[in-house]
Amino acid sequence: CRKTEQQPIHRSKRLSRRDKFGDKLSSSETSEVEGENDDEQPLIQLYEMAPIIVRRKKIYKERQVAHDKISKLFSNVDNERAEDCQNKSYDYSQMELFYENVLKLTPDRLIYMYIHPNPNLIAVIGCDRTGASGLLVKSDELELWHKTSYLLHTDYCDCIRFDRLNSNLFCTSSRDCTFRMYDIFKNTTTEVLRMPEDNNITFFDYTLDNTYLAILRHGDAILIDRRANPVVVNRYNLSKYHLRTIHVNPTQPNEFCVAGGMEKFIKVFDLRQLVERTTSPYIYRLSTNYGPHAAYYSHSGTHIMATMSHHHLASLTNSCAIPTSHEQMFLIGSTKQSQIQINAIDVDCNVLSSLKGAYLKSLCSINIAHATQPIVVGENSSGTIHVFTKKIEQFY
Repeated sequence: CRKTEQQPIHRSKRLSRRDKFGDKLSSSETSEVEGENDDEQPLIQLYEMAPIIVRRKKIYKERQVAHDKISKLFSNVDNERAEDCQNKSYDYSQMELFYENVLKLTPDRLIYMYIHPNPNLIAVIGCDRTGASGLLVKSDELELWHKTSYLLHTDYCDCIRFDRLNSNLFCTSSRDCTFRMYDIFKNTTTEVLRMPEDNNITFFDYTLDNTYLAILRHGDAILIDRRANPVVVNRYNLSKYHLRTIHVNPTQPNEFCVAGGMEKFIKVFDLRQLVERTTSPYIYRLSTNYGPHAAYYSHSGTHIMATMSHHHLASLTNSCAIPTSHEQMFLIGSTKQSQIQINAIDVDCNVLSSLKGAYLKSLCSINIAHATQPIVVGENSSGTIHVFTKKIEQFY
């Protein structure tokens, strides 16, 4: 004989159309069974959603605790500028990477990151292609990291930087055509500027404490003066091609370089010679063998290091009689000899030292160094950062 069921069970839609013996039900009986399942469905959904609600409350509470700790750290930091700090000297090759200094900064692929210049705080901020931003902070090397995240944009975030005048602020630009400022201490965001559709800010840098120089997607540049209300924006035509990076000379704030597009050279401009809404003349241009992807000044402002297609580097300058100093270094991620490392390269493109470690297991495409402290941060494509540190030595 066939085995019968003594207790009611939840059936799938296919089994609900058959009786307990496996025989097909009539149409009227089928509708009654489906009606019973519909009555039970809200109870099943409520049971499944309860743990999710509890988890979200827990995540919100954890983020609030982390934000409160980070706000307290920033509130105790003076607005001390990097150029006012005492100079330090250190050897990159003696830096170490510890397990606790390998951390996830952003949930998606990291596009750009920046390190806080204040010597009394270790703070790294980054943005990813979903529009999210991440912040990792600690006051000294012995303290644990505090992490928080922000969702300030609805699209790809191109650039992020800490404010030069106020330690609690950072600025971001995104392909949602907005340029925003966030106050870490107050936990508030402000829309500084909104650009026309499909012509967003792709990269920006500071000329003064409250003045930004930014490039747009279609090759123009804008000068944003935040001191005025409303914000004053001046627009200049630098190139007919898409530009990738803009960098202001650290020692001469009126000079800046741009790179990107189809042109095989880097243009250097003087901000005082720019003509609004016309093709502006450049001071000089530095030729490259390949199309440059990015170009940055050295800390002393005497050399420009450019990264190009086909994995090439170029160190460029308009003068050849400049002595090499400890500030004439650039950091480049490398997989030379099947070993992943970060190389410190001089202005002649020679490798001076390398940063390695057992916990460095992927190529770091973005690498930054602290302005005055022996701290180097490398980032891989997954949004994970690697923080190299060592003891500080006074410069003599």
